[in-house]
Amino acid sequence: MGKLLRINTKQKTFTFEETPEPYAGLGGRALTSKMILDEVPATCHPLGKNNKLIFAPGVLSGSPAANSGRLSAGAKSPLTGGIKESNAGGLVSQKLAKLGITALVLEDKPDGDDYSLIKIDKDGVSILPADDLIKKGNYAVMETLWDKYGQNVGVLSIGQAGEQCLKGASINQADMNGRPGRAHGRGGLGAVMGSKKSRPSWWMTPVPPGWKSRIPKRSKRPTNGGWKCFESTRSPVKACRHWARPFW
Repeated sequence: MGKLLRINTKQKTFTFEETPEPYAGLGGRALTSKMILDEVPATCHPLGKNNKLIFAPGVLSGSPAANSGRLSAGAKSPLTGGIKESNAGGLVSQKLAKLGITALVLEDKPDGDDYSLIKIDKDGVSILPADDLIKKGNYAVMETLWDKYGQNVGVLSIGQAGEQCLKGASINQADMNGRPGRAHGRGGLGAVMGSKKSRPSWWMTPVPPGWKSRIPKRSKRPTNGGWKCFESTRSPVKACRHWARPFW
């Protein structure tokens, strides 16, 4: 079972914790929505300190399963006032899973206007100044980070709309070419990230020998038309769809 990574955006501190039993076996939108329901007061302001922004890969992320590379983002929506989930493809979901992280949780709210770059890799977590990225669009942010840290870095970013906490702002991910081509576009979650004044990034290239993923090993070749984890009285295809639908 993976761990939850909680980052206090006000104190600029982080903690890892074992995934609690109520969240065991959940991933993607099932996990983000459950955590928002349990941990965020229903009457809180979406851009206030009590709201949380949660990123969670699906339960099959980090595996070779088709379409398993999507990432769910969840928070109380500034656009609707309800629990919101928005998912997108990109690089981040697979990197989170391979780091053994079930969910990344951004909590609290900074008092000042300083932005932070959250750097997560196999060596740990660093919270760095990111004032040089303020007022830059997503294309410029991702180009800056890829030039500085190398290609194939997973990036979650907001642009000027997110910085202004506009209700329609999105969160963008870098695609395989380093462009903001994958967007968490629903619910105004970019405004929530703007209120946290954070830009998370993941470094996971290359994966070191012996590094353990939270995904269990599977047969390289199917024995019954699908992976062994899908063995069921149903056909392998139906079992795969049944397993995947709640999380992707």
